[in-house]
Amino acid sequence: MEPDDEDRTAPPALAGTLGLSGHFADDNSRGRITGKGVSFVRGTGAIPPAPPLPYAQAVDVDFGADCGWIFVSDGVKPVAVIEARSPSGRQNPGEEWRWSMLFAMLPDAR
Repeated sequence: MEPDDEDRTAPPALAGTLGLSGHFADDNSRGRITGKGVSFVRGTGAIPPAPPLPYAQAVDVDFGADCGWIFVSDGVKPVAVIEARSPSGRQNPGEEWRWSMLFAMLPDAR
């Protein structure tokens, strides 16, 4: 992760409130996101409708191959969505993957 990327991550307190955590493979292209409820929807563009509950407790995403949306549930309703994408893949052979996650609370989450 580049130093300026740290400024764009969700605040740890927010991730903790939502019960989110993540683990990424050594090459940083594959990751597992865990939480009270998470669901991955492939796609790009506008945020799609939230999938119906229940959500799983973990999703595996290959950021090198998949773009999409990780919906987060509080166990009762969808409360947030994370756009997950790999904007540029590997910068040079042998370098780690670069990816971004853009976070937004859903309008009816409050």
